[in-house]
Amino acid sequence: MRYLSWCSSPTEYSQTNCLLVRNTNKGQILKELRFMNCKSRIIFGLLFLFIVHISISQNTHEIIEKLEALIEKAANEKRFSGSVMVTYNGDNVYTKSVGLRNIENNQFNLIDTKFNVGSMNKMHTAVLILQLVQNDKLRLDDRLIDILTDYPNKEDFAKVTIHHLLTHTSGFGDYLGKIMAPPKDKYQEINDYLPLITSEELLFEPGERFSYSNAGFMILGAVIEEISGRSYFDYVQQYIFDEVGMNNTGFDLYMDTKLENLATNYTQMGSSGDVLDVFIHPGKGGPAGGGYSTVADWLKFGQALESCKLLDEEHIKLLTEGKVKVRGRKYAYGFFNENIESISVIGHGGGAPGINGEFEIYKGTGYSIAILGNLDPPAASIIKNGFRALLFDQ
Repeated sequence: MRYLSWCSSPTEYSQTNCLLVRNTNKGQILKELRFMNCKSRIIFGLLFLFIVHISISQNTHEIIEKLEALIEKAANEKRFSGSVMVTYNGDNVYTKSVGLRNIENNQFNLIDTKFNVGSMNKMHTAVLILQLVQNDKLRLDDRLIDILTDYPNKEDFAKVTIHHLLTHTSGFGDYLGKIMAPPKDKYQEINDYLPLITSEELLFEPGERFSYSNAGFMILGAVIEEISGRSYFDYVQQYIFDEVGMNNTGFDLYMDTKLENLATNYTQMGSSGDVLDVFIHPGKGGPAGGGYSTVADWLKFGQALESCKLLDEEHIKLLTEGKVKVRGRKYAYGFFNENIESISVIGHGGGAPGINGEFEIYKGTGYSIAILGNLDPPAASIIKNGFRALLFDQ
């Protein structure tokens, strides 16, 4: 991967500037131009910028060509069905949809097809919590017992902080196994889930270790409701979806029969191995996941993060900088974070039977990618890993 940077000699700043194109894999300077007077620096600098622009454009074109081949291959092998979008410096440079959103009716996935995003909604919840922190309405070391005072397991709530919930180190477990294939209208509000959570003891002492917890993020939704005095769904709509322009994102996947262009989830996780239309998820998503979105909407969210539209720079860093080690990478607040060749990568995926999505920002490179699909994991992860390999010449 190539990138452009200016460098200046601290002792000869008024006389010498150098423009570098580096190959980050080999760590070698490919080209260095030095100009000893201002006029020459301007002329040759502009010329070199033009050459570099062509080089970067060609590099992007090459990446996209190979990504196209990767997606086509995965689709032909029935390993991926869904939509992919790539942006570079905020501009859409690639979109692709493959496969069927509804096999029975022979309806194809389109770039505006809505998919269940699984756990990717955790990023939204984390942003809302950090907004409250930024606005001095909440502290990361606040204890649950001081916020949610009406819940029964006060001993556990006295130990758990907001930081613990955001990093999956709270000791809370999960609730998904208790609500497989529920009636569509049974779990509509956050309070509908809390009895499933608060009736269980902590699995370990808070802060002791990482253990992925949907329950923890559902509780964060309750915290947002308690502090704001509004429903989580109204709050995220105003402070993220409306703010960013995510007009094709929401939570009522299976409640609203008029929701257009929604992909059906297909799984091969059954004992027969056949492709089955699966409905085992709650009818409405929430703070821990299960909402719907499009790849275009998801990249709007990413651009809003990078431009500090949703949080200031300090709190963006706090949100996305890794804190807890998890199998070769780190978990931040609702985001995974890892470094690849000195590039910080942030994002989160989502996966369940018939559901797989991925979203990543490659900080400093200009690239972001959103992938949403309606097949079992690792459908979207195959595309993400392939894109990474292309981007970092792996």
